[in-house]
Amino acid sequence: MASVELFDDWADAYDAGLRGPQSFPFTGYEDVLDAVLERSCAKPSMAILELGAGTGNLTRRFVEAGCKVWAADFSPEMLKRLSTKLPGVNYLELKVPTGLYALDKRFDQVVSSYLLHEFNLEQKLDILTRLYDYNLTGDGSITLGDIAFPDRAAHDAARKTFADAWDAGEHYWLADETLEACEQAGLKFACEQVSSCAVVMTFMRAER
Repeated sequence: MASVELFDDWADAYDAGLRGPQSFPFTGYEDVLDAVLERSCAKPSMAILELGAGTGNLTRRFVEAGCKVWAADFSPEMLKRLSTKLPGVNYLELKVPTGLYALDKRFDQVVSSYLLHEFNLEQKLDILTRLYDYNLTGDGSITLGDIAFPDRAAHDAARKTFADAWDAGEHYWLADETLEACEQAGLKFACEQVSSCAVVMTFMRAER
Protein backbone atom coordinates (compact mmCIF):
# COMPACT_ATOMS: atom_id res chain seq x y z
CA MET A 1 0.00 0.00 0.00
CA ALA A 2 1.33 3.43 -0.94
CA SER A 3 2.29 5.75 1.89
CA VAL A 4 0.07 8.41 3.44
CA GLU A 5 2.81 10.97 2.74
CA LEU A 6 2.73 10.18 -0.99
CA PHE A 7 -1.00 10.82 -1.24
CA ASP A 8 -0.85 13.87 1.02
CA ASP A 9 1.78 15.34 -1.33
CA TRP A 10 -0.38 14.44 -4.35
CA ALA A 11 -3.55 16.05 -2.98
CA ASP A 12 -2.90 19.59 -4.25
CA ALA A 13 -2.24 18.47 -7.83
CA TYR A 14 -4.62 15.51 -8.03
CA ASP A 15 -7.67 17.17 -9.59
CA ALA A 16 -5.66 19.41 -11.92
CA GLY A 17 -3.77 16.39 -13.22
CA LEU A 18 -7.03 14.73 -14.26
CA ARG A 19 -8.52 17.69 -16.15
CA GLY A 20 -6.36 17.43 -19.26
CA PRO A 21 -5.82 14.54 -21.68
CA GLN A 22 -5.67 11.32 -19.70
CA SER A 23 -3.28 8.43 -20.18
CA PHE A 24 -2.54 5.18 -18.37
CA PRO A 25 -3.63 4.46 -15.69
CA PHE A 26 -6.39 7.11 -15.79
CA THR A 27 -7.57 6.67 -19.38
CA GLY A 28 -11.34 7.18 -19.36
CA TYR A 29 -11.34 8.35 -15.74
CA GLU A 30 -14.61 10.31 -15.86
CA ASP A 31 -16.34 7.50 -17.78
CA VAL A 32 -15.24 5.03 -15.12
CA LEU A 33 -16.70 7.15 -12.30
CA ASP A 34 -19.95 7.63 -14.24
CA ALA A 35 -20.17 3.88 -14.77
CA VAL A 36 -19.63 3.14 -11.06
CA LEU A 37 -22.61 5.36 -10.23
CA GLU A 38 -24.77 3.78 -12.92
CA ARG A 39 -23.89 0.16 -12.09
CA SER A 40 -24.46 0.72 -8.37
CA CYS A 41 -28.14 1.53 -9.05
CA ALA A 42 -27.90 4.25 -6.42
CA LYS A 43 -31.15 5.69 -5.10
CA PRO A 44 -31.85 8.74 -2.93
CA SER A 45 -31.24 8.22 0.81
CA MET A 46 -29.13 5.09 0.25
CA ALA A 47 -26.27 4.78 2.75
CA ILE A 48 -23.05 4.55 0.73
CA LEU A 49 -19.57 3.72 1.99
CA GLU A 50 -16.89 4.94 -0.41
CA LEU A 51 -13.40 3.54 0.10
CA GLY A 52 -10.45 5.57 -1.16
CA ALA A 53 -12.57 8.68 -1.71
CA GLY A 54 -9.58 10.94 -2.40
CA THR A 55 -10.68 14.47 -3.24
CA GLY A 56 -14.31 13.47 -3.75
CA ASN A 57 -14.76 13.09 -7.51
CA LEU A 58 -16.81 9.88 -7.17
CA THR A 59 -18.32 11.09 -3.89
CA ARG A 60 -19.86 14.08 -5.65
CA ARG A 61 -21.76 11.85 -8.06
CA PHE A 62 -23.42 9.96 -5.22
CA VAL A 63 -24.19 13.13 -3.28
CA GLU A 64 -25.86 14.59 -6.37
CA ALA A 65 -27.88 11.36 -6.67
CA GLY A 66 -29.28 12.03 -3.19
CA CYS A 67 -27.30 9.36 -1.34
CA LYS A 68 -25.94 9.62 2.18
CA VAL A 69 -22.22 9.10 1.71
CA TRP A 70 -19.53 8.13 4.19
CA ALA A 71 -16.28 8.95 2.36
CA ALA A 72 -13.20 7.12 3.66
CA ASP A 73 -9.57 7.72 2.84
CA PHE A 74 -6.26 7.30 4.64
CA SER A 75 -4.88 10.66 3.47
CA PRO A 76 -5.81 13.64 5.68
CA GLU A 77 -4.89 16.06 2.89
CA MET A 78 -7.12 14.31 0.37
CA LEU A 79 -10.00 14.41 2.87
CA LYS A 80 -9.37 18.08 3.56
CA ARG A 81 -9.97 18.86 -0.10
CA LEU A 82 -13.02 16.58 -0.19
CA SER A 83 -14.57 18.33 2.80
CA THR A 84 -13.99 21.73 1.16
CA LYS A 85 -15.64 20.62 -2.10
CA LEU A 86 -18.48 18.72 -0.41
CA PRO A 87 -19.25 20.23 3.00
CA GLY A 88 -21.65 18.10 4.98
CA VAL A 89 -20.39 14.75 3.70
CA ASN A 90 -19.48 12.27 6.40
CA TYR A 91 -15.79 11.57 5.99
CA LEU A 92 -13.56 9.07 7.75
CA GLU A 93 -9.80 8.83 8.00
CA LEU A 94 -9.65 5.10 7.49
CA LYS A 95 -6.94 2.78 6.27
CA VAL A 96 -8.01 -0.22 4.20
CA PRO A 97 -8.16 -2.99 5.24
CA THR A 98 -7.22 -2.52 8.90
CA GLY A 99 -9.63 0.34 9.52
CA LEU A 100 -12.59 -1.75 8.42
CA TYR A 101 -12.34 -3.78 11.61
CA ALA A 102 -13.28 -0.73 13.65
CA LEU A 103 -16.11 0.38 11.36
CA ASP A 104 -19.28 -0.60 13.21
CA LYS A 105 -21.91 0.30 10.62
CA ARG A 106 -23.72 -1.35 7.73
CA PHE A 107 -24.35 0.30 4.37
CA ASP A 108 -26.63 -0.28 1.40
CA GLN A 109 -23.70 -0.11 -1.02
CA VAL A 110 -19.92 0.00 -0.96
CA VAL A 111 -18.20 1.76 -3.85
CA SER A 112 -14.63 2.61 -4.73
CA SER A 113 -12.43 3.77 -7.59
CA TYR A 114 -8.75 3.16 -8.28
CA LEU A 115 -7.99 1.67 -4.88
CA LEU A 116 -7.93 -2.12 -4.61
CA HIS A 117 -5.20 -2.61 -7.22
CA GLU A 118 -2.93 -1.75 -4.29
CA PHE A 119 -3.61 -5.27 -2.93
CA ASN A 120 -2.95 -8.76 -4.22
CA LEU A 121 -5.88 -11.03 -5.12
CA GLU A 122 -5.97 -12.81 -1.75
CA GLN A 123 -6.08 -9.46 0.06
CA LYS A 124 -8.75 -8.17 -2.33
CA LEU A 125 -10.98 -11.14 -1.56
CA ASP A 126 -10.40 -10.73 2.18
CA ILE A 127 -11.53 -7.10 1.92
CA LEU A 128 -14.59 -7.97 -0.16
CA THR A 129 -15.74 -10.77 2.13
CA ARG A 130 -15.07 -8.62 5.20
CA LEU A 131 -17.33 -5.92 3.78
CA TYR A 132 -20.10 -8.43 3.20
CA ASP A 133 -19.78 -10.00 6.62
CA TYR A 134 -19.68 -6.78 8.64
CA ASN A 135 -20.42 -3.64 6.63
CA LEU A 136 -23.18 -4.38 4.10
CA THR A 137 -26.90 -4.89 4.54
CA GLY A 138 -28.29 -8.24 3.46
CA ASP A 139 -28.94 -7.29 -0.17
CA GLY A 140 -26.10 -4.79 -0.48
CA SER A 141 -23.55 -4.88 -3.27
CA ILE A 142 -20.04 -3.64 -4.01
CA THR A 143 -19.23 -1.64 -7.15
CA LEU A 144 -15.64 -0.82 -8.06
CA GLY A 145 -13.92 1.01 -10.88
CA ASP A 146 -10.27 0.07 -11.21
CA ILE A 147 -7.37 -0.81 -13.45
CA ALA A 148 -7.96 -4.27 -14.86
CA PHE A 149 -7.37 -6.56 -17.82
CA PRO A 150 -9.24 -9.61 -19.12
CA ASP A 151 -6.40 -12.05 -18.50
CA ARG A 152 -2.64 -12.38 -17.99
CA ALA A 153 -1.87 -12.08 -21.70
CA ALA A 154 -3.72 -8.74 -21.93
CA HIS A 155 -2.00 -7.58 -18.73
CA ASP A 156 1.45 -8.40 -20.13
CA ALA A 157 0.68 -6.70 -23.43
CA ALA A 158 -0.43 -3.55 -21.59
CA ARG A 159 2.74 -3.61 -19.50
CA LYS A 160 4.76 -3.32 -22.72
CA THR A 161 2.48 -0.66 -24.21
CA PHE A 162 2.46 1.52 -21.08
CA ALA A 163 6.00 0.74 -19.96
CA ASP A 164 6.84 4.33 -19.00
CA ALA A 165 3.85 4.64 -16.64
CA TRP A 166 3.59 1.03 -15.45
CA ASP A 167 3.99 0.46 -11.71
CA ALA A 168 5.38 -3.03 -11.12
CA GLY A 169 4.40 -2.83 -7.46
CA GLU A 170 0.67 -2.66 -8.20
CA HIS A 171 -1.66 -5.67 -8.43
CA TYR A 172 -3.87 -4.87 -11.39
CA TRP A 173 -7.01 -6.99 -11.61
CA LEU A 174 -7.30 -9.92 -14.01
CA ALA A 175 -10.95 -10.63 -14.78
CA ASP A 176 -10.57 -14.36 -15.36
CA GLU A 177 -8.74 -15.09 -12.10
CA THR A 178 -11.08 -12.77 -10.17
CA LEU A 179 -14.11 -14.68 -11.45
CA GLU A 180 -12.61 -17.98 -10.34
CA ALA A 181 -11.64 -16.61 -6.91
CA CYS A 182 -15.09 -15.09 -6.39
CA GLU A 183 -16.82 -18.36 -7.22
CA GLN A 184 -14.74 -20.07 -4.55
CA ALA A 185 -15.52 -17.28 -2.05
CA GLY A 186 -19.28 -17.38 -2.64
CA LEU A 187 -19.47 -14.09 -4.53
CA LYS A 188 -21.05 -13.26 -7.86
CA PHE A 189 -18.75 -11.21 -10.07
CA ALA A 190 -19.46 -9.23 -13.21
CA CYS A 191 -17.32 -6.68 -15.02
CA GLU A 192 -17.54 -4.30 -17.93
CA GLN A 193 -14.58 -2.81 -19.78
CA VAL A 194 -14.92 0.98 -19.75
CA SER A 195 -11.56 2.06 -21.13
CA SER A 196 -8.43 0.42 -22.49
CA CYS A 197 -7.18 -0.16 -18.96
CA ALA A 198 -10.14 0.10 -16.59
CA VAL A 199 -13.29 -1.83 -15.80
CA VAL A 200 -16.28 -1.47 -13.53
CA MET A 201 -16.86 -4.54 -11.38
CA THR A 202 -19.85 -5.57 -9.30
CA PHE A 203 -19.80 -8.12 -6.51
CA MET A 204 -22.81 -9.70 -4.84
CA ARG A 205 -23.36 -12.57 -2.47
CA ALA A 206 -24.11 -15.79 -4.29
CA GLU A 207 -27.44 -17.38 -3.35
CA ARG A 208 -27.05 -19.91 -0.60
